Amino acid sequence: MRMSPARAHFLRKTAESESATPNRENLEGLQGYDLVLAQLKAHQRQLKKIQSIERKIEFKRNNFEQYRPWVEGSLAKGSGVQDTVITTMLIWSIDIGDYPTALAIAQYVLMHDLAMPEQFERTPATALVEELAEAAKKARDQKQPFEAAVLKQANDLTAEFDMPDPVRAKLLRELGELIQEAEPQTALEHYQRAIALDPQCGAKGLRDKLEKQLAKQAEEPKPAEEQNE
Repeated sequence: MRMSPARAHFLRKTAESESATPNRENLEGLQGYDLVLAQLKAHQRQLKKIQSIERKIEFKRNNFEQYRPWVEGSLAKGSGVQDTVITTMLIWSIDIGDYPTALAIAQYVLMHDLAMPEQFERTPATALVEELAEAAKKARDQKQPFEAAVLKQANDLTAEFDMPDPVRAKLLRELGELIQEAEPQTALEHYQRAIALDPQCGAKGLRDKLEKQLAKQAEEPKPAEEQNE
């Protein structure tokens, strides 16, 4: 659903103002936030009636723009007050494939230690890493491209955060395969770390194959011009 420029501007400015409110545990009770939250709850009720995952994602894609001004305003001026709209949009943005927005939200959420809504059992760091790793795997299975930079940034953002070992391993396994051609040594390190975290992560075959390739390359004689340098 399209939003008028005037409405988007108003919502963005409201988010900038309300999310910067000092000395609050959350934004509940503030007029602009309560209106956006009420809209989100209505959308979530609609989502519960949809059984198809594909249709759920399409629903989110069609409605995400109604929340983008709030997200942009909050990220620009927010003081880190707990915000259910922001943390929910972290998941929505991943679901619809808007990874730059997801990473921007994640940086804000992690910086301010915001909690995920009650219906989400995972921490923000775990949710970010697991959802992006799953997205990368889905793209790989469908032989579709996926930007390695997305996983790199997610890994960097969450490096100091606790999460289940298999979740981190899943991301490292996918990242390793994405960068293997350009950065084989780094890819090997990712495979090794992934296996150490979760031996069942599916990286052993990739590691073994890459080790053989690197060993073979090391045994190959260098061109004469390189030897004479």
